[in-house]
Amino acid sequence: MIYHVVPLGEWSARPEAPYAPPSLAQDGFIHCAPDEATTLAVVNAFYRASPRPLLALVLDEARLTARLEFEAADPTPPPGVGADVLFPHLFGPVNRDAVERVLEIRWDDDGRAAGLQPREPHHRHHGVADTSEPITPLSLGTWPTPVEPMPRLAAALGLGRDDLFIKRDDLTGLGGGGNKIRKLEWTVAEARANGADTLVTTGAPQSNHARLTAAAAARLGLRAVLVFPGEQGAARSGNLVLDAFLGAETVFSGATGQEALADAASRVCDRLRAEGARPALLPFGGSSALSARGYVRCGEELLSQVPGLRTAVVALGSGATMAGLVASLGAERTLGVDVGAVDDARRRVESFAVPHAPDVRADELRIDRGHIGAGYASLGRSVEEAMTLSARLEGVVLDPTYTGRAMAGLVAAARRGEIVPGDRTVFVHTGGLPGLFGHAEALAFADALPRTD
Repeated sequence: MIYHVVPLGEWSARPEAPYAPPSLAQDGFIHCAPDEATTLAVVNAFYRASPRPLLALVLDEARLTARLEFEAADPTPPPGVGADVLFPHLFGPVNRDAVERVLEIRWDDDGRAAGLQPREPHHRHHGVADTSEPITPLSLGTWPTPVEPMPRLAAALGLGRDDLFIKRDDLTGLGGGGNKIRKLEWTVAEARANGADTLVTTGAPQSNHARLTAAAAARLGLRAVLVFPGEQGAARSGNLVLDAFLGAETVFSGATGQEALADAASRVCDRLRAEGARPALLPFGGSSALSARGYVRCGEELLSQVPGLRTAVVALGSGATMAGLVASLGAERTLGVDVGAVDDARRRVESFAVPHAPDVRADELRIDRGHIGAGYASLGRSVEEAMTLSARLEGVVLDPTYTGRAMAGLVAAARRGEIVPGDRTVFVHTGGLPGLFGHAEALAFADALPRTD
């Protein structure tokens, strides 16, 4: 028997299909461990900040259909594991009939993996929903969101007046709206099924996902704790104001970088457990294979709302929004505009899409990285132009981080002939307006704009 560690949400995201975790797309194989002790060492080294509950799949090597090889750790094994230990690497998906048992990681009072415990099929065990029962999403938004024409902007870009539309996912309803609601319907459903009473997530201080996590918690009577990098500024603005109204606890961790921020969130969860809370750590940006289902459904809405759709243009941040659209529309009909939120955006999209559309390949994705500029928090010239065109031609206000960049990508695609007259194109407005009021560069740019007559 060999072991594979997986969050509940990933394991239950597509229960009818062979299991293909993100590592299969990223590394070409699935990481496994040869025994229970090594599994616990791996969890303590790499998985303490992962969403809980965390499961260990016990796999029967004889029943696996994919090629299995035992290889040395690269570059080094985790602490407590000898250098001579060989790790099983599975070069293909896990066929579910090879899963002998599904165990749950047991944690000690210090937040370390202390053992593996059995789970009761078709029942709840220690507040954990059974993995054989698929997650049922909550209802947190208003669906389907409307699609509206953008004739004046289309004409300005040399397109036909009936060629360009906007999908109003900024009008999802809860907490100021935005794309994260579609994701939270799944991730919070999972958290509630697992008995959580507190939602914890991470992000930049102007994070839209953090704001909407707080809104979802308020709607459902849960506690929200938002873990941010760096130090708190003198005054709140933008999303931080709404976080306060929504009753969220904000923790400025002093961390720099994604890994340090994940460690900080893990410590916050440990502190909450010590206080008697039952926290659920939601993934960065709300993105996972499970949450991508929200945008699989969005893509299905688009196919019914815009017959003959050729291209959907969307901001690419943490990955699951684009992944869901790719899974439902196809890679050839989805143009993602990278905002610079993560370093491995292409691989993340692939890993989140593959459980829903196994043929998706990273090198086939349409991704425009030309509008990141000086970095995620910066405001580039192409984004300034796109925000101004959208506002003054259609009365549609965009934010400088996500939708402004996505519109800049649409404008650029039209100008280089990738989007052409006669093709039906949809701009997916993912919300984020509160962030505009916390972006100093954007506010200064707006103040200097000439007024129209």
